[in-house]
Amino acid sequence: MINFNNIRGDSVEGQRSFFEQLICHLAALDRGGGECRRIDGSGGDGGVEALRILPSGRKVGYQAKYYSSRDKIDWNKIDNSVKTAFKQHPELERYVIAIACDFTGKRNARGGSTEGVWGIWDSYVQQWGELASNGVAFEPWTAFEIESRLLKPEAEHLIKSFFSGKIFSREWM
Repeated sequence: MINFNNIRGDSVEGQRSFFEQLICHLAALDRGGGECRRIDGSGGDGGVEALRILPSGRKVGYQAKYYSSRDKIDWNKIDNSVKTAFKQHPELERYVIAIACDFTGKRNARGGSTEGVWGIWDSYVQQWGELASNGVAFEPWTAFEIESRLLKPEAEHLIKSFFSGKIFSREWM
């Protein structure tokens, strides 16, 4: 299992910057054809770290949020990124939000039950769907999905580049 707390952070911007760069590399390997562009966040990134411009002219947006603990997710920041992306890129047909932790589901909790983090995600997706006039598909890349993508042969090289510590990849085995 990849521990996202071990992502490199040896730059001025730290681990957040490395996580964003990792997601952009995975975006470049993502399906769909077209041209993938990294969007530098200096002065604002328009709600995306990367864009895939499809042959149809439609777009896929990729947003990275480095929260390695689900309890520390700032949903307002994610919400602001989504709303900014809608304004800056009305051609979006798919919007990927990568978060470096896994989500909990519905469960019993002190004082009752909770819908968990997946419930919060679903609630925001419903709100965003109502704001988007063109039926944007929202796709979460949680730690599990990101790890699954990193373990594919075409992406395994990214593990060495972005993580410190031992990662039990196919190459290591």
